[in-house]
Formats: sequence, C-alpha cells, structure tokens
Amino acid sequence: MAATLPYLVLKLLWLAGSSVGVTDPDLTGDATMMGLNAMTFGMEVVPWRQSHRAVVYLLVYGGFMTQGVSLMIAFALYARERWPDVFTTATASPFTSPPRSLQTVVARGCLLVAVPVGGVRLA
Repeated sequence: MAATLPYLVLKLLWLAGSSVGVTDPDLTGDATMMGLNAMTFGMEVVPWRQSHRAVVYLLVYGGFMTQGVSLMIAFALYARERWPDVFTTATASPFTSPPRSLQTVVARGCLLVAVPVGGVRLA
C-alpha cells in the first residue's frame, strides 16, 4: 500500500481539481477524465484479494499468446517471401546450397556427439 501512496495522492489531487503534473490544465476539469481518475483510484484502493486477478491474468497472458502467434505467422509469411525456393522445392530433391556438403558433415558430427551424450544422460 505504501508503494502506491504517491499515485493515490496524485489521483486525489486531480479529483480535487488540482493540475499538478498535468501539462494541459483543461484536461483535469473534463468530466471523462474525472470519471476515469475516480475509477482508477477505486481500483487501486480495493484490497488485492478482492480484485479481479483471474481477468487480469487472462488479459495479460492472452495478449502475450496473441502476440506470439501473430509473430510466428508474420515470420512464416516473411520467410516464404524472402526464401521462396526453400518452400517450393520438393522434399524428394532437397534444396541445394553451396555449403550443403559442409552442413551435412557438421550435422552428422553433431548427431554422433548428441546421441551418446543424450543416452548417457537418460540412463
């Protein structure tokens, strides 16, 4: 509660008609702003156990989930436009690039190391 005291004092000052911290004094006298300040003040003084934590949880993590899915879709569309050959080449004849043979050797070497290490860790 002590951490929100400056915020609550500022809200009370605004509700009393003060223009402390506001660059546009006409904004504090607006009925909409007064209503919103009163609402957010009321939200702040409600004890934590009585607040709507489930709704906040869903909104916050739902927003993160939406952002993550949107970024994945945007990347897939970007990659398809940026590297069309990778997406249009048949899997029977893999896309060949100049360092393909080096990539194959490195991948097989990593496999030779990863399988025994993974087997030891799982045993």
